Amino acid sequence: MKDILFDTKKKRDAAVSDFANLITQPGWKLFETVIDANITAVTKLIIDGINLEGEKATQEETDRLRDKLKVYEEAKNTPGRLIKRCSEQGKIEEPNPDPYQTAEQLKEERNRVSE
Repeated sequence: MKDILFDTKKKRDAAVSDFANLITQPGWKLFETVIDANITAVTKLIIDGINLEGEKATQEETDRLRDKLKVYEEAKNTPGRLIKRCSEQGKIEEPNPDPYQTAEQLKEERNRVSE
């Protein structure tokens, strides 16, 4: 699938700036505090083997708690992950199923090797 959100340098630079600004905002800091509290609570439930009702958790309930934990961690780390992704890559490319390089790709590779 073609990435249309970050498909140009201008869009990536704007995203890095916006996400960097976001993580300094008081609202985001509060969001992180809430997420950290949820992570702590869910981790304790998993370790103690308790479900959300305070009873012994079944394997399925424990698996759902683990899913919640992953979602919380992913949500908290999203801005940093996107900053890294947009900053590290000169361009975000869609995987090319063609096993052969184009003439332009060959020229670029030759230039890199000769440097």
